Amino acid sequence: MAKLKAVLIGFGKIAEEMAHDRVKAKSTAYASHAQVLRDHPDVDWVAVIDPSIEKREAAKSIWGIGTVAPDLQSLPASVEPDIAVIATTSDFRTSLVEQLPTLKGVLVEKPLGKDLAAAKAFVDLCKKRDIKAQVNYWRRGDAASRTLAEGGLVSRIGQVQTAFGIYGNGFRNNAVHMIDYIRMLLGEVRSAQALCIPKIDIRLPITGDLEVPFSLIFESGVQVTFHSLNFQFYRENSLEIWGQNGCVSIFQEGWRMRSFPLRSHATLGGANEVDFDNADIIENGGSRAFYEMHDNLVSAINNNTPLWSSAKSALCNEDILEAVLQSAQQNFLPIELPK
Repeated sequence: MAKLKAVLIGFGKIAEEMAHDRVKAKSTAYASHAQVLRDHPDVDWVAVIDPSIEKREAAKSIWGIGTVAPDLQSLPASVEPDIAVIATTSDFRTSLVEQLPTLKGVLVEKPLGKDLAAAKAFVDLCKKRDIKAQVNYWRRGDAASRTLAEGGLVSRIGQVQTAFGIYGNGFRNNAVHMIDYIRMLLGEVRSAQALCIPKIDIRLPITGDLEVPFSLIFESGVQVTFHSLNFQFYRENSLEIWGQNGCVSIFQEGWRMRSFPLRSHATLGGANEVDFDNADIIENGGSRAFYEMHDNLVSAINNNTPLWSSAKSALCNEDILEAVLQSAQQNFLPIELPK
């Protein structure tokens, strides 16, 4: 089978720069899209698009990419990519796809659009053209997380009673990652509710982003509550999930996982408690998660394998974001999610 030709649009932090982070390299085999495109045996990385002369020169000199261009209009017509990895801001997703008539698949960063209407337009375009659209919620590429989602969580701690989440550095930037993660583990959300007035913070990476505590009710009836942290002190995006038979903690942004069983209560007869002295370490697969996300897209194109993080699924996350903000405007009442 011929290799799939790929073009990388945007050559910034997540596309390429993270590959040069020496601290990141100690824990992560694939920290950027460039590393995956270089190494994947079924992909031919043929071009880089970026308006920066310096970035285009880096693509040629560091990564050996022969075809670079400042925009898609300048891309030679002969390139005809099968895959576009879009690592730009969300403003241009739909127009970029419209300019690439040969696409079979795309891998994009969140969010899908500058607003919910733009996100839906992107999803509709990909569906209309039968383009496999994968969104890089990278935790879905972590083998350990997939095992938890496929029954491992219930096997460890029984039916989930409740869960708590922490996010930082922005509601649209990182809360959405944790929303996607908890959906992966617990299923679909029935309603969302803001717990106080959202606060806009100009220091956040996404312009106009904000922070707000919120609560989700799942179709199972489980309630999950999220609060935000200030990344000026330290970074954290985490989940703590409480079941009938113990607790699972996923912390340090998903890079550490621990499962805690039950034991007889230390200070009360006839009762149990969670045994926090005896953690079962769950080996994390985040080091290769970026690679696995690309590999799943390639398999979806070649073999019609289901996508782990489809644009349709990602749109559910953005519906939840919108519901939380609607709740804040409607006296903090729960907002039902679209069916």
